[in-house]
Amino acid sequence: MKKILLVASVASHIAQFHRPLVDMLHQYGFEIHAAAHNNMELKPGLKLDFIDKFIEVPFVRSVKDPKNVAAYKTIKRVIYSDDYVAIHCNTPIASVLTRLAARDARKHGAKVIYTAHGFQFFNGSSKKDWMIYYNVGGHNEMKNLDIVKLICDALGKPQSLITFVTDRKGHDMRYAIDPTKIHNELGWLPETKFADGIQKTIKWYLDNKPWWETIISGEYVHYYEKMYGNR
Repeated sequence: MKKILLVASVASHIAQFHRPLVDMLHQYGFEIHAAAHNNMELKPGLKLDFIDKFIEVPFVRSVKDPKNVAAYKTIKRVIYSDDYVAIHCNTPIASVLTRLAARDARKHGAKVIYTAHGFQFFNGSSKKDWMIYYNVGGHNEMKNLDIVKLICDALGKPQSLITFVTDRKGHDMRYAIDPTKIHNELGWLPETKFADGIQKTIKWYLDNKPWWETIISGEYVHYYEKMYGNR
């Protein structure tokens, strides 16, 4: 079975954001390993039960922390102790260290991917960002209201349930990703049309209620109050 390695600075990042990705990769027959610093005891309600193997790597988010030397050596051992067809890097520090450690693995055919979970592209941003990163877009710009109406229809719910709220301060009026570069340079185009993808997304949420029920119950809010209330 082919193996893929997910890497992040902390395990909670993978637990919060990567379950849908891992579920999809499992459907394609991949075995998924995750490497990160294990901070799950500080994150009540989060689970990593969808990962086939977890590996502790002592990443520290500060670029100046000497502990990252040990983290680099550890992730390098992890990469060369197994035969990964792809290494998916997330979060800045872990991604830099992993991509450095995976240089030889890349030469032997492993695909090393970095996903920037942040705001990289905007009018006036540095040319470096436009040169290094790829915008991944679906060619499906839509209004939020139209998407909400589509979800209501898919669930058989009346559109009268839609509640309009006041825009927050500094509200972004439009997100319009231009994915021309990734198509021109890599030939990438989305395999799934939006109409099909939204149906699959809705079904996934219905089939995985424990993943989001803590938000409805308020447990998630209590967690943020506990972790960040004094800041």
